[in-house]
Amino acid sequence: MDGLIDGHLHVAQTITIGKEGRLYGNANTEHLFVAGEFVGLANCRQLTILPGGRFNGELSCESLTIEDGGRFEGNCTHKSFLPTPVAEPGAPEDASALDRARDNSHLLQNQS
Repeated sequence: MDGLIDGHLHVAQTITIGKEGRLYGNANTEHLFVAGEFVGLANCRQLTILPGGRFNGELSCESLTIEDGGRFEGNCTHKSFLPTPVAEPGAPEDASALDRARDNSHLLQNQS
């Protein structure tokens, strides 16, 4: 995906954020590949941050790979992957963690 998504993605297999892509929100997927920018909360089996990719937020995963030139800012919890159910419309989200990640996203941009 190249472009901007401000919201929540629940994808069974793979989410790929291309070099020109930005995702602000929550991601729940087996595999998350970040070549662009991710800001938010991620629950996945495997996160791979590719060269030039930037991750800022809260991560829960089994496996994390950061390739040369990739950046990670935030917190990581290692645990077995269990897909989280899609939130019901109007259900509260973990806004405090997402807001913290958004507030800190300028740090990654300024380091580029």
